[in-house]
Amino acid sequence: MRSVQTVFARGTSLARVAAVLTAAILAIPLALGQNTTASAAQENAVGSFTILDFPGAGVKATTALGINNDGEIVGRYDDAQGVRHGYLRTEDGFTTIDFPSAVLTVAAGINDGGTVAGTYVSTDRVRHAFQLRNGQFLSLDPPASLTLSGSPVGINNRGTIVGSYIGQDGHTHGFIYRKGEFTTIDAPNAVETFCNAISDKGEIVGGYQSKADLKFRGYILRGDKFTTIDRPDTSLVNAIGVNDEGSVVGRWAGADGVVHGYVLRRGNFTSFDPPDFLQAPGEANGHEPHGINEEGQIVGYYRATDGRQHGYLLNRNEDTGSDNQ
Repeated sequence: MRSVQTVFARGTSLARVAAVLTAAILAIPLALGQNTTASAAQENAVGSFTILDFPGAGVKATTALGINNDGEIVGRYDDAQGVRHGYLRTEDGFTTIDFPSAVLTVAAGINDGGTVAGTYVSTDRVRHAFQLRNGQFLSLDPPASLTLSGSPVGINNRGTIVGSYIGQDGHTHGFIYRKGEFTTIDAPNAVETFCNAISDKGEIVGGYQSKADLKFRGYILRGDKFTTIDRPDTSLVNAIGVNDEGSVVGRWAGADGVVHGYVLRRGNFTSFDPPDFLQAPGEANGHEPHGINEEGQIVGYYRATDGRQHGYLLNRNEDTGSDNQ
């Protein structure tokens, strides 16, 4: 059962009665895609990779987390002192995003209006969500939140924000923030639920840990119906980004513990990795596609054979098709 609790944003005194919706979990029949070997030109059968590293001496790691339909990209980087900052990349270059007085900032999603959603950690070591619009920051906390989880935060062109928080029950719950109100999302029969991204159609993708076997699976939420994204040969599947065509990007891990990326488009599950991907077990070494726009451009990050974490922009080949057709 999916539980939905609607309340006003923290600081208001009104509350609405929680509603409970039922949802069916259906397994998608997935056609298994093949990993491809790429050349030194950073191309493979999926498309052409552009590596994104925040400029400057001593930058330790860069990730690309969100992309809008204008090709503007947001993400995070770790500076020479190990401090984590958000960034915005446009045709004019990179700009740092730091929430005021925060000890770290992550910019995770951006819509076509240029509004950015992300997370920051305050000096008391509590994680919060934020919205950055027209140069103004707004801090966001679901009322039942002890702290936000470290999972992604997404935003669509309606300004709706999704993310995940750790509640007073000690479990992780997804949330939707729409027009000043928070709605809690819990997948049926789940121990933990994460909301990672939302399309303009209102389709939400994320992941959940099942009570039955404790396996982590991805999902698509359309209305009040959850559809599971899974593969029998995996130990983990997570859905992280979605566009209006319904294409989904995310990560999966096999029995060897190596974390790969995938794109799910029209029922076809295609696994792919950057050419210089390290291929070592463990999430810290993994590949994580994070965002996808209407042209099918994908952003993400991975651990390379040089030992560094790099962001990337993937322009898919014509034979894979634009998602806007």
